[in-house]
Amino acid sequence: MAGPSEFTPVGPADRRRVRNSAISDFAVAFLLAVLAFPFPVVRQLLPIPVFVASIVGTVVVTHVLYLSVFAMAWGRTPTMFLLELGLSEKRLGVAHAFVWAATSSLGFWPLLLGFAAGDPETGLAARISDVRVVATR
Repeated sequence: MAGPSEFTPVGPADRRRVRNSAISDFAVAFLLAVLAFPFPVVRQLLPIPVFVASIVGTVVVTHVLYLSVFAMAWGRTPTMFLLELGLSEKRLGVAHAFVWAATSSLGFWPLLLGFAAGDPETGLAARISDVRVVATR
């Protein structure tokens, strides 16, 4: 069995699989953020609005870092691996991976609602970073 970084692009990605992958990636990043956030300590130190904003900020930063690290290491995230998806460029540099991750994170919310911002060919991340999500083998 090939490793997660070994894949061959075979064509454009199915929009439904890209959406499911993005939702799963966000869920994993959310769980990592919740596990890493020191709730009792921060809650005692900050007022409620600042506390909530710090949680949201932690989730957003964790989501971008999660996507960036796996884009640099494997050319796809673990959920992309499971759904047979990958990025059009297998190895991304730090800046390129960060741009793709940040725009994918921004495009996640409209994608969740079903808008074209998460489309693998014409979506926000594909247009700005010039990296497409493709079907793999």
